[in-house]
Amino acid sequence: MMKKILAVALLFGLANSAFADSEDKGLYVAIGGGSTPSTTSSGTTTDAGSSYGAFLGYQFNRIFALEAGYTSLLSKANMNLSGTVLGDQSLSGSEVATVFSYPVAKVFSPYVRVGSASMTMTTDVLAAYTGTGVASTTNTSVSGLTYGAGVQLNLSNHFGVRLGYNAYNLKDSTGTSATYDNAYGELVVKF
Repeated sequence: MMKKILAVALLFGLANSAFADSEDKGLYVAIGGGSTPSTTSSGTTTDAGSSYGAFLGYQFNRIFALEAGYTSLLSKANMNLSGTVLGDQSLSGSEVATVFSYPVAKVFSPYVRVGSASMTMTTDVLAAYTGTGVASTTNTSVSGLTYGAGVQLNLSNHFGVRLGYNAYNLKDSTGTSATYDNAYGELVVKF
């Protein structure tokens, strides 16, 4: 039995050393898009919206990376109350995250992503709902924790594809919180 355990440990060590090549560290760019489902807060529903983002990252080794960039979770998504459109909402800003990967094989790595976002929520309300005949626009700064998981498929030493899911727990200055989800796909270009 001990010989089998040693053999498995030796094979595991050889496999890990095979994955630990010079391509395991360096700069990368991740660009992608996705979808944010609809949310409801205080009776007002914001429709599902498109998301997109761009990140510059540094891979320290096969397991740990740090990235920073820009994320837009909503872009002019309709807000409605009881099916009547009130206006639209946008949510975008900067994000910093750490990425922890577990390389199963050279081409496949599940990962966990934890970070922080600082965004601006822009709400445009139609004139018919302001009571003054003039449309109103409010900008609210929100920030908070982001976390998620996904898989990365390495197509070559310089290109990869990520499929993932992130949650954003954001609060404004008064402590009012909102949670947004984002399913996305990204192209990763390694330098």
